[in-house]
Amino acid sequence: ANYIAILSILISMFSVMTKSLILSQGAEKTTFVWSWLCMVTDFFSIFFTLTWVFYSSDIVTSEYLNFFNLFGFMWFCKFSASVALPVTIGLIGFFGFGYWFMVYVLYRDEGRRSCKLSCCGFTILWLVFSPLLAVVVAFCACILLEVFCFAFAALFVYAFCTERIHKYSQALVSKCVQQMLQFIRAGRSSQDRRIRVLAVNYGLNKASKRQCKSMAAYIERTIDEDENGDNYAKLKQISYEDIRENSGNARKANLYRDLTMDLKKQWSSVTDIDDMEDCTGCLAYTF
Repeated sequence: ANYIAILSILISMFSVMTKSLILSQGAEKTTFVWSWLCMVTDFFSIFFTLTWVFYSSDIVTSEYLNFFNLFGFMWFCKFSASVALPVTIGLIGFFGFGYWFMVYVLYRDEGRRSCKLSCCGFTILWLVFSPLLAVVVAFCACILLEVFCFAFAALFVYAFCTERIHKYSQALVSKCVQQMLQFIRAGRSSQDRRIRVLAVNYGLNKASKRQCKSMAAYIERTIDEDENGDNYAKLKQISYEDIRENSGNARKANLYRDLTMDLKKQWSSVTDIDDMEDCTGCLAYTF
């Protein structure tokens, strides 16, 4: 019976693995398979974790905290440090600052708006339901942080790499991207790979019908500035930072700068109450 149960579980897991292929995304097959493996790894890891945390036998008899075995105690320590602690800090920040900041925003807005009844209603809703919502969000965050790990890496690659490639799901686009990546990976050194990145971008800029061809102009300008006549001497000194700064969209190419600018913009929109149309917008931006 035990073997039948184990076989049934393995078949169910294999079924989930194959069905998760439809969720995987990638501009070429390597990224597609890697994204799929990230999701499969998280699925197996949570099953493995739950199995060993609550495992009990004559061999594993040690008890910690009157509930866990050795493996469960190790998991509990990991969960407390990597999941529960950040979520707890977030809750403390919300109840210590965010909650009262929003109360102040609604109170100040109530005094400036003519719809005082509506503003008063939103204030009461916030005072009553926002603590409950915060607890629910914290619980969901604990589950997401515990279950998903490699899936966050796959989501990051999709959001900031794959999704930015126009029509990446088409076979022709996928084939072109794969050939370009293979060409870049064939570089024997970091310097060689940078030259290949420049070559790919130069070809794309020249073939593009768009007016913005900043990368091609930058490469040609760099070659013209070489006084020794060596067309590659100056190009070999170009860094990845130079490539990002002279790309067609330097903001998106600099990921950290792009994220910080978006956060600053969102924060400014939240704190600038005078530019908001109504109290509902204020509440939505806070969420």
